Amino acid sequence: MGRKRIHSLTPEQQELADLKQENYQLKMENAVLKKLKALVDQRTKKNKRQ
Repeated sequence: MGRKRIHSLTPEQQELADLKQENYQLKMENAVLKKLKALVDQRTKKNKRQ
């Protein structure tokens, strides 16, 4: 998943890269959870009407 780098990163650069990766993963997780909540809410509203 990660890219191989020819040049080594400084500890600060590595930490920044790690934080960017974690931020991306958390954003994706948040998007999935929001979509799931919307689907559950939609289903709940549909069931209440019946």
